[in-house]
Amino acid sequence: MSVVVLSNPRSGAGRAGRLALQAAAALAAAGHKVKHLQVGGDELLDPERLKKATALVVVGGDGTVLRSAEASARADCPIYHVPTGNENLFSRQFGMTGDVRALVRAVESRRVKRVDLGRVAVGTASEPFLLMCSVGPDAGVVRRLSRSRRRALGHASYTMPVLAEICAPMLPQLSVWVDGRHLVEGRRGWVIVANSAQYALRLNPAREAAMDDGLLDVLFMPGSSAVESLLWLLRCARRGDLGRAGAVLARGRAVGIRAEAEGVCYQVDGETAAYAMDPNRLDIDLSAEAGAVPVLGQP
Repeated sequence: MSVVVLSNPRSGAGRAGRLALQAAAALAAAGHKVKHLQVGGDELLDPERLKKATALVVVGGDGTVLRSAEASARADCPIYHVPTGNENLFSRQFGMTGDVRALVRAVESRRVKRVDLGRVAVGTASEPFLLMCSVGPDAGVVRRLSRSRRRALGHASYTMPVLAEICAPMLPQLSVWVDGRHLVEGRRGWVIVANSAQYALRLNPAREAAMDDGLLDVLFMPGSSAVESLLWLLRCARRGDLGRAGAVLARGRAVGIRAEAEGVCYQVDGETAAYAMDPNRLDIDLSAEAGAVPVLGQP
């Protein structure tokens, strides 16, 4: 088989580069043809680089997987994630690890599962997501981290952005539509649109989200203060019933969000911070391409 091993050399403080070499060596020793590519920053993988490849092994964090997802979908080349990032939500979803023997077995088993590729559109521009998109304090943390001009090397790099966000959380006035139906209208709070149940620190607020149902799970948590935001995080950590606590939940194929606040922004997969064309207002539309991304399952 022809396998592309893609690594982000900065992920895991250099661990990704070393693990990519180990993965490539193990695959070559098993008789597979291996090509090793490196990407960094916000560089997207070109689908042409997956031409004739039978598998794509991504060594890095969730951001590296995200920047490879559209190429995987367009080339119909299944992904296996070898995790070296901070949270590694994609690999957690599928039980993937850094064990190169398990990787070789997965490549050779060819058990492919197809998952949905989310898409968020702002005006005429759009970008993909695999795990989630949100407008709220988590997007505020990502924005603060991006402004620091430092890469997220370990959880410690989030300490100052998280503390700053706790002091002044981004809780915009939100209106949310799901399949054309008003879910929320003009309420302050936090909205998460999930394609996966996985979330940072295993908080997993959208616990019923599935990556292969062609639908997006929507969770709105009302609040206008730091205390209310922290209470929602505590409820998630305790696996409480968010609906009974006042959250609004829905599931659908198309989601629209209008958010109004100074410097409002959104995040995708905990990695990308994007800004509204209007600095005080954000209008985004979200949808899912059912079964667009092939993923290598465990043998």
